[in-house]
Amino acid sequence: MSDAATRSIVVHTPPEKLYAVVIDYEAYPKFLDNMKSAKVLRRDGNKAEVEFEVVLLGKTIAYTLEFEETPYKGIKWKLIKSSFMKENVGGWTLRPEGEGKTHASYSLEVKVSLFIPKSVSTALAGAELPKVLEAFKKRAEAAA
Repeated sequence: MSDAATRSIVVHTPPEKLYAVVIDYEAYPKFLDNMKSAKVLRRDGNKAEVEFEVVLLGKTIAYTLEFEETPYKGIKWKLIKSSFMKENVGGWTLRPEGEGKTHASYSLEVKVSLFIPKSVSTALAGAELPKVLEAFKKRAEAAA
């Protein structure tokens, strides 16, 4: 069984500014509290493979995602490698919302392996999501 969540937020920057923050994967540890590291392993056109290390419920967890980027509109990802997740798919959808604003929706579906407590996927898909959105909002608005 997987955990899924979708949240939306209005960011006081145009879509291209928020998009630039979202695809700057290696900067994530600077503004996401639980992110230990983020490293782009390869980039090919509108695709990027990124390895992350996060601290979740006191444990360091590593995983690799492949991102597909659509400039100023959104980003989708899927899980490439992980010892604790069976599935991690999601994305950002960005759309203009009035003068210089962006309506951003973030969707995530996570399924952890059999030996990992369900609290991990619940934290990834739900409890941490509002904090993540606020961190991206703050970063994008500060950069604007």
